Amino acid sequence: MSLWEQGLTDSDIRALFSDTEITAKTLNLGKNNLSPEGAQVVAEALAVNRTVTHLDLSYNRIGDVGAVALAEALDAGSCWTHLYLHGVDMTQGGAEALADSLRKNKSLTVLGLGDNAIEDRGAAALASALKSNDTLQELYLPRNGCTDTGVLELAEALKTNTTVHTLLFHEYVGVKEALLREVRATLAGREEAARRACAMLELS
Repeated sequence: MSLWEQGLTDSDIRALFSDTEITAKTLNLGKNNLSPEGAQVVAEALAVNRTVTHLDLSYNRIGDVGAVALAEALDAGSCWTHLYLHGVDMTQGGAEALADSLRKNKSLTVLGLGDNAIEDRGAAALASALKSNDTLQELYLPRNGCTDTGVLELAEALKTNTTVHTLLFHEYVGVKEALLREVRATLAGREEAARRACAMLELS
């Protein structure tokens, strides 16, 4: 179900979940006019939904409060495999809440957090979570204000975590190219292995 850029407000979202049983696997609510309150409505409704696996709330101004509500839904046992929160005015606090959830979550395989402001502290929290998470495969963090410090934390986490095969953080100003090359080299073999596995599934 795609409701991308439909001008939806918090009231619209409340009515949607009151009047409609969401049976689609994908729910795209990106680029609407949702606030933290709207994100809380989504989180509460989907925490008990066992159908939606792909949720996109990108480019809504849900902030850290909304991110925390979604993290709580993850903790409550939502079955999301893909969660996209690009450009939602998230800072370090929201990233830390999601990181706490990742330590326990066993369903999420893709997490998109680009165009936010998680900075090094948020990256460090996610890196710490990756050391005990064996489910997440793709993490997208472009344009988040990270420096060498945050990227180094992620690079160290990848030495322990062997599940992540895609880690995107391009356009990081000030990050040493040598450090980026190290991360790319770590992931190169994993990406190829993931592609081969997908190809085998398609053929089976």
